[in-house]
Amino acid sequence: MSRPSDYERENKSLISTSDPDAAVVRRGRMESRPRYKNHRVIDDAHGVITAVETTSGDVEENAKLMDLVEQHEANTQIKVAAVIADKQYGTADNFRACYERGIRSHMADLQAARRGTGRSDGLYTDTDFVYDAGSDTYRCPAGQILTRRKHKKKRKAFEYATAMTICRICELRLKCTRAACGAARTLKRHYNQEAIDVAKRESQSQEAKRDRLRRKWMMEGSFADAANNFGFKRARWRRLWRQRIQDYLIAAIQNVRILISQGERYRNAAIMAVVKPISRMYSSVLIRIGGLFASIHDLARFWFLRRKLSAEPVSL
Repeated sequence: MSRPSDYERENKSLISTSDPDAAVVRRGRMESRPRYKNHRVIDDAHGVITAVETTSGDVEENAKLMDLVEQHEANTQIKVAAVIADKQYGTADNFRACYERGIRSHMADLQAARRGTGRSDGLYTDTDFVYDAGSDTYRCPAGQILTRRKHKKKRKAFEYATAMTICRICELRLKCTRAACGAARTLKRHYNQEAIDVAKRESQSQEAKRDRLRRKWMMEGSFADAANNFGFKRARWRRLWRQRIQDYLIAAIQNVRILISQGERYRNAAIMAVVKPISRMYSSVLIRIGGLFASIHDLARFWFLRRKLSAEPVSL
């Protein structure tokens, strides 16, 4: 089984006959094979797994961010204060969504990481163009005006460009674009770009950078523990619904170990959760040992109710 990383679907028409739910994808130079992908959230204090989602291997990590945030809040009954994640989650849509929900964005910026690399190496970046809100236009380094040209509904953005005849003869063209056939340089401006810009600046703060360093060992440690001790990298059964059961079981066992490791204060509570349903306000926390099933929802909720926190940073 795969864990979050950069996977590319080999062929959209290629389907595994033994497990059609698992997309045939490859990672870098590795061979193509059927894969599932596990997305998870941990709290920033102890690494408790508070949300889990299993998908086909071709589902992008960034597409699941807000689903995981909502699952975390539903499981713990606590509002997310900050999201800490790597650059794969740092898209315009996620920055905007976090800002609109009042969540601090401590994700790495995907666009910034790609800036000046590949085909854009040595070219002017989007930061070299000045936006004028009054006229809704951009001014390029050569002093030309880029006006709104297209509406990209699927990307939730507008495209800006100047006339091709102007861009084609510009003295700075070689520093601006490598577009074929004399095509003009274009820029995208997303819906509520101002909110995205604010969230991106927040992601570059020293606090955000420290959080991402902490995330590396906490989140990678969570995945490593699952892989080294509980067979996380191998799907024991075919079909997505069975893989989800496996991932929930692994996450639940990891959480039980964390609860027990916290000392006597939490050890008794963990044992009680395993032996019988919690009464009163914890009555929804059920673990059926006979059926070898543990609910990540209940374990996470029990943990956070015990701690009585008001808000919590989470890592993805």
